[in-house]
Amino acid sequence: MSKVKVKYTTEVEVEIDLKKVEDYLILKGWVDDGPYGEFGRLFVNKISDGGYIVTTVLMTTDKIGDWNARMNELIKEVADAEKRSVPELLEDLK
Repeated sequence: MSKVKVKYTTEVEVEIDLKKVEDYLILKGWVDDGPYGEFGRLFVNKISDGGYIVTTVLMTTDKIGDWNARMNELIKEVADAEKRSVPELLEDLK
């Protein structure tokens, strides 16, 4: 399991299990749309109440230099798309 510092109102460090994030995305209707570069997977979700498509990238390894930044982007994008707060989403990812 890897740790990432998630930034929202305050900086919080949480442990993120990449498999758990992937399972969460699939459970919530995000579709794995295939590879995104060498170290990512593109996930897509059609948001039903707005009729728009949201994409996010799940990194497949924590061994890249900007892993924290990429995971922070994913968490913020998913929380925004699902109209949830970052702390609520993080609670589900524990």
